[in-house]
Amino acid sequence: MISTDTLLEAFRKMLTIRIAETMIADDFKANKIFSFYHSSAGQEATAVGTCAALKPQDRVFGNHRSHGHYLAKGGNLYRMLCEIYGKADGCCKGYGGSMHMLDRSVGFMGSTPILGSAVPIACGSAFEQKVNKHNAVTVVFTGDGATEEGAFYESLNLAATLKLPIIFVVEDNLYAVNTPRSARRANSFSLAKVVTGLGCNYFDENGNVFSAMHVSTGVARMSAMMGQPAVVHATVFRHMAHSGPITDESVRIIDTKEVRAETDPIKLIMSELSSRGVSEDTMSRIQADVTVSVFNAFTQAKQAPEPEP
Repeated sequence: MISTDTLLEAFRKMLTIRIAETMIADDFKANKIFSFYHSSAGQEATAVGTCAALKPQDRVFGNHRSHGHYLAKGGNLYRMLCEIYGKADGCCKGYGGSMHMLDRSVGFMGSTPILGSAVPIACGSAFEQKVNKHNAVTVVFTGDGATEEGAFYESLNLAATLKLPIIFVVEDNLYAVNTPRSARRANSFSLAKVVTGLGCNYFDENGNVFSAMHVSTGVARMSAMMGQPAVVHATVFRHMAHSGPITDESVRIIDTKEVRAETDPIKLIMSELSSRGVSEDTMSRIQADVTVSVFNAFTQAKQAPEPEP
């Protein structure tokens, strides 16, 4: 059973991601940020739930929507914000921006906006871990649209053939940009059959629920350590449009505004904490503390030095 302390730490991290994404959106709309970005608001539970089940020596690769992945793996908020603002104190010295973050000190091996491109690179990481007996796994986050890239299928086959210690986390937010799955796949398409047919274990999970992601990732990690690569297929609802700080309700079919409000990961983990006896006052204090710390990180980042030309 997941401890209450673990849930409280997850709540703090998920709030940090959500509040930071909200403030980034505000500054982007005010033309204060020139690095284009993809908001992870609404997808906090997949990032935090996955990374909470990992060990410090495990590695994580991200994609174009990776603010949450970076922070969940232990990344520094100030350094992430500096990167987004193009400052010298950024995790990539301000040269990468929102979609090109890397911080090996916490095992975040990099993010890239080229769809599916991190997946085969992550296989290379897992191969190195196996050969050098690191007693660790590699996790790579990818989206449902990116799973339709040939590199995804080839990587699953390679991972299963070589028995690599790797977990593929598919954050399925229902759309490839604005195109729903129903327009991209045959009615009979089954990711579960593809994954298991290629030789990997398959976990179908509610990506809005921290505890569900935590448990599935823990089992998937044990599987990967025993030479059985795993795919965790997490259904999530992104709150913003594909990119930029806008909400486009015209394309929503399943994940309407009302559904997103009801299944909000922050709301769900607060409900779970309440059932454990954590008071609303305690959760409000955590929210206030997180808000102040995020605001302070933003203030510092905006005052940070520019990179040398």
